[in-house]
Amino acid sequence: MFVLENLLYALKSLQQHRLRSFLTMLGVIFGVAAVIAMLSIGKGAEEEAVDQIKAFGLNNIRVSSIILSKEQEDKAKRTLSKGLSYEDATYIKSVLPYIDQVAPQNLLDKKVNYQEFSPVAKIVGTTSEYLTVTGLNLERGRFINDDDLQQFRKVCILGYNLNRQLFLKENPIGKLITIGGIRFRVVGLARDKAKTKDKVKIKSRDVNNDIYIPITTSMRKFTITEAEKSQENQT
Repeated sequence: MFVLENLLYALKSLQQHRLRSFLTMLGVIFGVAAVIAMLSIGKGAEEEAVDQIKAFGLNNIRVSSIILSKEQEDKAKRTLSKGLSYEDATYIKSVLPYIDQVAPQNLLDKKVNYQEFSPVAKIVGTTSEYLTVTGLNLERGRFINDDDLQQFRKVCILGYNLNRQLFLKENPIGKLITIGGIRFRVVGLARDKAKTKDKVKIKSRDVNNDIYIPITTSMRKFTITEAEKSQENQT
């Protein structure tokens, strides 16, 4: 009976002060809605960040060179240090048992030519491990293999957008293109790797505009300029 009396009294009080009751309810509704909205935004941002990290690889460790000061550069020359090199990648894989894959990259900006089309692309000199490390998938053809590396073959795999710029709807496999004045044969086409939305920005390039060649070929055929070194350090 005591609970029932209190309930009746509360209902009577609400009825007698309708405007105050309405405003109180409105404040509670807005407060709860604001909390739910903030939690939803935070959860969405968290999922966006995780999606972008997944694009890089959850278990990946990225190692890149840095721009040296004049003093650091002079010290490196005195110690005969070559800086980060392809040999470092093979050494890391050989001495660290917990490393599954190592995918070195040699990044350059070169003009790509096919007939009347000549876009500027990011040239990625790399190895066969790149597919596993980055989660890149192929639409057709093949990727770089060990023979390509050993024979310094001039073969390439096109990023999805770059292929559309050069060949439109034409099948690129087996076609010859020119990269930085050197002819390469297209042996593969990468699948479209859609970029995540920009709610949380993690700096990265659009890999759909990349073109992949054997790292040994890129090191033999192309010289990295100082501007490209600077850009590579920011990647």
